[in-house]
Amino acid sequence: MKKHIESFFGGRHDASVLVADDDPTCRNDMRRNLHMFGFDAVHCATNGEEAFELYREREDEIILVVSDLQMPGMNGDELFRRLRQKGSKARMLLTSGNGYGVDLDALRSEGLGGFVHKPFTVKQFLLAVTLALM
Repeated sequence: MKKHIESFFGGRHDASVLVADDDPTCRNDMRRNLHMFGFDAVHCATNGEEAFELYREREDEIILVVSDLQMPGMNGDELFRRLRQKGSKARMLLTSGNGYGVDLDALRSEGLGGFVHKPFTVKQFLLAVTLALM
């Protein structure tokens, strides 16, 4: 799988992912799945503010941000927009159990890489990650 990830980025070995989710079980499951998919470095945040700060510290290496839509404080769609305002080139995948009325088509038109509905299987998650990175 590592070769699969490296093929996306011209052999880069420093590419990493940022996961933001307030649910520790979801966060840990996504981290484990991303490790299984070939990402050695997966950084985790419990909310949007923490994710934004982690991104600012590691923006040169983060190629994908996976974020829950509903989190305390800054939610996932606000995180997406703040990263875009900052000029982030990282792709973004949103997750949610319900979507709470977010206009996903509008977010896609702004560059959102994808959405995966919770609960998801490992296969569904890794497919969403692959599509978000394309």
